[in-house]
Amino acid sequence: MRALGTFFLVLSAALVLGVGSALYVLESQPMKPDIQVGPWQGSSEAGSVEAGIYTRAAIARSAMLALTRQEAIYFIASTDSSGDMLTSSCRYNVSVEDQPARWWSITAYGPDYYLIPNDGDRYSFTKTDMVADDEPVQIFALAMDDAGMVPVVTNGVMGGQAFSLLLRLYHPHLSVLMSPDQINAPQIIKLGCG
Repeated sequence: MRALGTFFLVLSAALVLGVGSALYVLESQPMKPDIQVGPWQGSSEAGSVEAGIYTRAAIARSAMLALTRQEAIYFIASTDSSGDMLTSSCRYNVSVEDQPARWWSITAYGPDYYLIPNDGDRYSFTKTDMVADDEPVQIFALAMDDAGMVPVVTNGVMGGQAFSLLLRLYHPHLSVLMSPDQINAPQIIKLGCG
């Protein structure tokens, strides 16, 4: 009976240590980015068969679907182009040109990796929203009167919460697959806070 108690004690300790260490690794560095383009970071392992268990777990917890690299490449920005954290109490100008992919989108996510509820039910800006393929488009976060904006407020309440932007390139051109760090990634410029 004593051996059975010791077995369950050791098993419980192993489970706590295993789950605890995995959560610690995922929280401290959810995915090691090896691609940097301005404020945008990506991982060459996302969507590849070489992805390790922690990379797969980080993808499962995040907003990425992680299709294969030929189907989609993902970039996340949690800072603006100056390196300051993105926060919902600030207004940003995101300048985007048509991206080298069949289709692309930029989506805002809250700190919990969920879409941010907002009065306009607007969650992303896509290639479909482009007026002309050759002209950069300005996306104003928190500009409630702008048709092109992606709001990062919860039903009109700013709150100052951190958020991130996810750039997805679906069916990227071969040049992106070969050199993802060479794309003309959107600039994220802080216009003001408060």
